[in-house]
Amino acid sequence: MNNKIRLLFMIAIAFHVFKGETMGQRKTKVEAAPVTCENVPRDQRPRIRVTGFDITRTTAQNVFGKELGSMLANSLNKTGCFNVLESIGKLGGAMDEMKLNQSGVTDGSGPETGRMKGAQLIVTGEVTEFKENKIGALAVGVNQAHIGFIIRIVDPQTAEVLWSESVERKVTKPGLKIFNADITSFGTQAMEDALEKSITDAVGLVVGQKELIESYKVSQSDSAPKYDRTTCPVNMSGSGPSVMVVIPEIHITRRVPDPAGETEIIKTLINAGFRVIDPSVYKAIRDGEELGNAIRNQDAAAASRIGAKFGADIIIFGEAFSESTGIQNGMQSCRARVEARAVSTYNAQIIGADGRHAGGTDNSELVAGKAALRNAGSQMGVYFVNTLCEAQGIKKSSGGTGESSSEIVLGNATYTNAGKVETYLKAFKGVKSVTKNFSGGVVRYSVTHTGSLDNIAAALDSGKSGLTILITSADGAKIEGNFN
Repeated sequence: MNNKIRLLFMIAIAFHVFKGETMGQRKTKVEAAPVTCENVPRDQRPRIRVTGFDITRTTAQNVFGKELGSMLANSLNKTGCFNVLESIGKLGGAMDEMKLNQSGVTDGSGPETGRMKGAQLIVTGEVTEFKENKIGALAVGVNQAHIGFIIRIVDPQTAEVLWSESVERKVTKPGLKIFNADITSFGTQAMEDALEKSITDAVGLVVGQKELIESYKVSQSDSAPKYDRTTCPVNMSGSGPSVMVVIPEIHITRRVPDPAGETEIIKTLINAGFRVIDPSVYKAIRDGEELGNAIRNQDAAAASRIGAKFGADIIIFGEAFSESTGIQNGMQSCRARVEARAVSTYNAQIIGADGRHAGGTDNSELVAGKAALRNAGSQMGVYFVNTLCEAQGIKKSSGGTGESSSEIVLGNATYTNAGKVETYLKAFKGVKSVTKNFSGGVVRYSVTHTGSLDNIAAALDSGKSGLTILITSADGAKIEGNFN
C-alpha cells in the first residue's frame, strides 16, 4: 500500500472513530447545562459577574482564559439561579448605544446612563493545569488531555475570597495523528471533553454555594424600600408625620439650582405615603444663614426649629456635592455624595443619619453630576423610608411651633439664685418643663420648650429674672453664662 492510499485509509478510520463529527461540530456541550433553580423570579436572583480566567500554566494561551470565563458564565446563566452580568470587557456595545441616545440623533428613548446593575459577587478562575499529550504518529493515536483550575467567589466590596475550590479533569480519547500533528486547529477532542466536564463540575460547585451567595447578597434596603404606603407602620393610620427635606447641592464650585438628590429622597418618601412639604414653600431659606449654620454645625436643635416653622414633624437636612472624575469610555463621569440626617421637630431627636455616594455618566459634565447626585439621593431615600417606617414613637409637632430640649449652664451660682432662675424659667412663655441640677457652684437646667432658645438667652441676659446674669454663649441648643 503506497503512502497516498495509507493516508486515505487512516482518514477513513479517523472519521469512523469520531462517528462522522466534523471539526466544526465537535464543540463543548456546556451550553446544554441543566436548569437547577426553577421558577426563581429574576429580581430575586443574586447578581454575579464571571471574569476571564487567569492563566498560571504557561502552556495555555491567554485567550483560553477568556473562553473559559465565557463558557462558565453561559452555563451559570442557564441554571436559572443567578442574574449573570455581562463581562466588563464586553460592555462596549451598550456604552455606544447610550452615547447614541444622548447625541440627539435618536428620540431619546434608548438606554439611560446610571441604570446598569452592579455585581453583588464575582466568580473568578485561575488555570493551573493545561496539558495535552499526543501519542502516536502516522496512525490513529491516543490524545490525553489534562485541565485544572481554581474557581473562587469574591466579595467585590471587600475583596474577600468567600469560597474557593479546585476543579480537575483528565480525559483520554482516540485521535488521528499525521506526522505528529492533530487534525484539529485548536486542541483535541480529549481536551474538548475535558473542558466540558470541568465546566459542568464548576457549575455544580457554584450552584452548591447558592446559600452562601444569598447570604452575601446586597441587602434589599440598598436598592428598594422595604415599605410602601400600604405597609409603612407610621403611615397606616392615614395621618403619618409630615416631612421637610432640604439638602443644598454643589457641583465643584457652583450651586445646583434644582437639587437632584433632594428630589429623589422626596419622591421615595412620597411613594411610601409620607406627607412631604413642597420645597417651594421654604425656597427663601435654602441659601439663608440660619439653614447654612445648621448644616455646617450639624445642629439638630437649630434644624428642628427651622422645620417646626414650616409645620414639619420631621426635617431631613444635609448637604451634597458632585465632582468630575474625568472621561470614562468616551463619556463624562462624575461622583457624588449625599449626607443627611432626619430630626424630630418635636424634641430635636436624631432619628437617622447616613451618607451615600454614587457615580453618573453623560455627554455633559453637569448632567453627569446630576445623575450621580440622583443615584446617591435614591439610595438615601431608601434609607430614610426604611428608617422612618421602623422608628418608634415619632411625635407630631404642635401646630408648627415644635418642642426642643435645650440646656442652660450658669456658673458662680448659689443655691438661692439657682432656685430663683428655675422659678423664672418655669413661668417663661413656651417652656414646658425644667429640671435643675446644682453642684459645685454650677447649675444646669434641662429645658423643654417651644420657640427659639435665643428668646430665653436674651431675657436672662437683660436681667428680667431679677438677677444679674452675663450670657457668654448661645448656640441654638445650649446657653452658657455666669451670675454676677
